[in-house]
Amino acid sequence: MKKLLLILCLVTSVSLFSCSKGETNKDIQDKKLIQEDVNSDKISSPKSDDLYSFEIVLNGVDYNLPIAFSELEKNGWVIKEADLINLEPSQHTLGTILKNGDKEINSYIFNSSENVQSADKCIVGGIAIDEYYAENGLKLVLPKGITLGSSKEEVLSAYGEPTDSYESELYTKFTYEVNTYKTIDIMIDIETNKVSQIDLRNFNDSPDKTNSSESANSNESISKSSTYKVPKELTDDLLSFNVKYDGVLYNVPVPFAELEKDGWVIESAPYEKIDAKDTAFGFILRKGNISLDTNLYNELDTSTSYKNCLVTSFISNDTDTKLPIELPKGIKVGSTQQDVESAFSNLEVVKEDDPSYISYTYTKTVLQEISIFISKETSKVYKIEVQYLP
Repeated sequence: MKKLLLILCLVTSVSLFSCSKGETNKDIQDKKLIQEDVNSDKISSPKSDDLYSFEIVLNGVDYNLPIAFSELEKNGWVIKEADLINLEPSQHTLGTILKNGDKEINSYIFNSSENVQSADKCIVGGIAIDEYYAENGLKLVLPKGITLGSSKEEVLSAYGEPTDSYESELYTKFTYEVNTYKTIDIMIDIETNKVSQIDLRNFNDSPDKTNSSESANSNESISKSSTYKVPKELTDDLLSFNVKYDGVLYNVPVPFAELEKDGWVIESAPYEKIDAKDTAFGFILRKGNISLDTNLYNELDTSTSYKNCLVTSFISNDTDTKLPIELPKGIKVGSTQQDVESAFSNLEVVKEDDPSYISYTYTKTVLQEISIFISKETSKVYKIEVQYLP
């Protein structure tokens, strides 16, 4: 009530002041419309700052893609009649128009079921918006507040360098990609230097994907994480298994909970639980748009959620897993063959000579080893693998 009275007082004051300057009622009304338009730009952002969470705010409502169309339908969205078709299993559309009153948006719909289904019973895996769709006031907001009209510099500040970019005479396209089926394209108008189109597609994740395993055995997770000791320094001992990964010090194996604190998420989990004293293979972790194929080990005496387990391997290379890894004595991707030989000359090494590379493997015990791969063409390190299975 106080806020309303204050606004009324301010409006009255402005009206009196404006009239004293000879402004017409039309001038005052125009100013009010401009202010309303400015206020309408104060829109909420997704809770997550992770672009690859595929969390968006659409028309003021928070969603995570992919999502069952029925969830959008609850908030007034319908499929344009001409686009309301039947989809066969695994079939998807590329341009289904969704309507909400006078607002429209382009979408990608796919049928994840085993039966033929109407599009309104299927999954929305992607959404695309440009300036045309925004003319009626439609708002789409990405993590960190990026939306149509954001500047090129704001996009780069929010998400860093894109996975790929393309420049034409009219626009620059930034592509942020986890894989082919999990992609965000952001178009930036060359003339205005502002975002003119946003296109999101996530056909990887399941809309009914839950985080139920996150709370499983939470006490065990806290206990394990609290006993893990973060290294204070890298030291010179290669077989200490202290490494610096993406600038953070770890001692391998690392509780997933520790990596989670530093921005890592589980991109793909083949198992919800891991048996006691067992290793599970085929997990994919992700930080930003960099993915890491790794294994998890359960050192407990009972089965537990993968969230409570140890990540047993790190990889760094110059192709896909480009997160920097630094070993003791400063060895990293880009170090020379001479650097490696000098740094660890006191250690036993198994050397493998391949037509295109030389590998150096330093072993503490079985399944506890560090391998360094050196290109014969450049005589420099191009890949490092660290593995420690307890």
